[in-house]
Amino acid sequence: MLRSGARRLSLAVLSLAFLPHDAYVSLDAIIRTLSRMMITRRKLLEWRTARDTELTARTDVLSFLIFMWVSPAVAISTFVYLALMSSSTLPSAGPFLVLWFVSPMIAWWLSRPLAGPKIKLSQNQIFFLRKVARKTWAFFETYVGPEDHWLPPDNYQEAPVDFVAHRTSPTNIGISILSNLAAYDFGYASAGTVIDRVSKSFETLRQLDRYRGHF
Repeated sequence: MLRSGARRLSLAVLSLAFLPHDAYVSLDAIIRTLSRMMITRRKLLEWRTARDTELTARTDVLSFLIFMWVSPAVAISTFVYLALMSSSTLPSAGPFLVLWFVSPMIAWWLSRPLAGPKIKLSQNQIFFLRKVARKTWAFFETYVGPEDHWLPPDNYQEAPVDFVAHRTSPTNIGISILSNLAAYDFGYASAGTVIDRVSKSFETLRQLDRYRGHF
């Protein structure tokens, strides 16, 4: 309960710290949208995904200060205004102003890459994982073949009777293709075998794509 409460409190503090920047971003989006829809009629389809932004974004402190400049600016201007017009409110407003002023540094600190713990596996654990990997590849090695046109079956039922579900899905196909690459990495299949199996799978997919209009 304490851990959950602390997490929620931390999120509330972060929301408060980033409030000026979030307000600036929202206001900028509103103004851009209205001006493009009602005045310029240009760049109406402009779109940049969060992934693209992440790939091109810098992660140093200076870039965060430039990107979130509005938060320190709001903190400084509010401090000057209160100092001149209502100095008695500074003690109560001080924590908020400090939080806004340091919010770029907070964002930079939170955006640092996580250093995951280094895990050292024992020989028994390595043996177990390799055994599971080999048994997993055995499924694809056994059931992905000419009987199903080199596409993976949905599942194999062991009980109460042996039964192979001769149907597939895009997820199954993707995992099957990746399993060939993993088998090559682990040394279960040669490069020639992998190329042969994958090419046959893609040939089936190409045929299905050609004739899908007839179904």
